[in-house]
Amino acid sequence: MKPASTKDVRGIILAGTHQWSRSAFDRAAPRVLLPVAGSPLMGYAMRWLRKGGVTGVSVCANSETCHVRRRLGDGSPWDLELSYYEDVSPRGPAGCVRDAAMTWPARDVIVVEGTVVPGFDLDDLLANHRATGAAITVAARRTASVDTVEGGFESAGVYVFSQAAVHAVPSTGFQDIKEMLIPRVHAAGLGVNMYEIAGSAWRVTAPSSYLSLNARVLEWMAGKGIHLPGYATLGQAYVHETAVIEDGAGLYGPVLVGPHSRIAERARVIGPAVIGCSCQVSPGAVVCRSVLWDTSVVDTHALVDRCVVTTGIRVAPESAWHAMVLDASAAGPIRETHEHSEHAARLGAHWGATQAQVRASDDRHYRRWGRRQDTLIAGQDSSSVAGQECSSA
Repeated sequence: MKPASTKDVRGIILAGTHQWSRSAFDRAAPRVLLPVAGSPLMGYAMRWLRKGGVTGVSVCANSETCHVRRRLGDGSPWDLELSYYEDVSPRGPAGCVRDAAMTWPARDVIVVEGTVVPGFDLDDLLANHRATGAAITVAARRTASVDTVEGGFESAGVYVFSQAAVHAVPSTGFQDIKEMLIPRVHAAGLGVNMYEIAGSAWRVTAPSSYLSLNARVLEWMAGKGIHLPGYATLGQAYVHETAVIEDGAGLYGPVLVGPHSRIAERARVIGPAVIGCSCQVSPGAVVCRSVLWDTSVVDTHALVDRCVVTTGIRVAPESAWHAMVLDASAAGPIRETHEHSEHAARLGAHWGATQAQVRASDDRHYRRWGRRQDTLIAGQDSSSVAGQECSSA
């Protein structure tokens, strides 16, 4: 299909955040700003839109608008022109699209849910939408889940609205896309089109899908040999130029170590894993298949496996945690359960055997990197280091 022009296309990202539960994961940060391999989750949708030729994007948020604006700014890091619409009513997804779209002219609007990472062809989606003449096109993926629309498809969290669809949204009240607008448009005979995606559309709904997305991004980066400005590669690991890897530390598999972080001697980071900005993995500690947010610490001989360690949290020495979100509610003494202790023993035995197979040349490479970084940090002015901003969610 011939690519469609994006000259008269605008993007809208639905970034409204609602805490449907009081879980540690929902309390930790606005979901659209969750850090994924060093970038806010919503940044991946922004990159997808820009890659598809879209230059102007409106971000529709609610009470978190100020927080989102502080983190994303004017969109220049993504080569986008960002504007913000704060939904105070609330107006719902379709209402937000209508209100934001009324502020500028565009033939079509690409609507993306802020917790979705699209991985399919935007040009083909837009060309398909225009070829059908539909008012709304729903990007959908085939699935074996029983909780799907008729025919075994589910929404990929991406829509194309024509101006007819925008004007079909009432100007007041809460307005949903799937439950209200699509039936209204269909009943009016304006046309609803389903586009089956040929690619991926990852969605973050829980800690498990969040960790899976980080793993997918890291594995993709390592597999493609992606270059990250300011980072050096050590095998499958990306290490920021201001991070320190001490002698005797180990990085295994796809790993990202962020600015000003330190991996101490005898510490092990086992990928897929992300170490955020200004973090510390202490001597003898093990971080496995986990994500550490900025300024968090895994203390001596502690183990975290398939965990999300939120901003500023210190994991107690010699404790072990599996499949948990560690936040401020875990303050005070951290209790190590029998289950965690057994899991730590199994992981320790497995990675002890793996460590014995690491080539001596790799260890020398890590030692050289550690010495180079110690020299680099020692030579920096302390005020310049303190002035570099971490990318907290």
